[in-house]
Formats: sequence, structure tokens, C-alpha cells
Amino acid sequence: MGEQRYEELMRQLSDAFSKADQDQDPGRKARDAQIRHEQWLAEREHVIQDILAIMRKHGIEVEALA
Repeated sequence: MGEQRYEELMRQLSDAFSKADQDQDPGRKARDAQIRHEQWLAEREHVIQDILAIMRKHGIEVEALA
């Protein structure tokens, strides 16, 4: 067996293992999406708190924005 054929077979084997791992965990994408959403919400909350702190520092009330 030539080296090129060996490399191709190893690549196919790796792809097969990777696919098998993904197939065993069908909820993985949903969990990953949930984690990304929770991170986004936390970042959003942090930005809102920063904005409110800056507004308080400058004496601006939230009601003034309405």
C-alpha cells in the first residue's frame, strides 16, 4: 500500500469516527445553541448595566430617555 493510499484511508477513518461521535450525541447542537444564547444574554445584561452606570455617573435618569 502506498503512502498516499494510507493517508487517504486514515482520513476516511478519522471522518468516520468523527461522524459516529456526532451521531451518538444528537442533542449536542441544541445544547451548543443554548450555551451561545445564554452567553449572549449575559453579555447583553453586562452592557446594559454598564450603560446604566454611565448614565448614573452623569446624572441621567432612565425616564429621560422615554
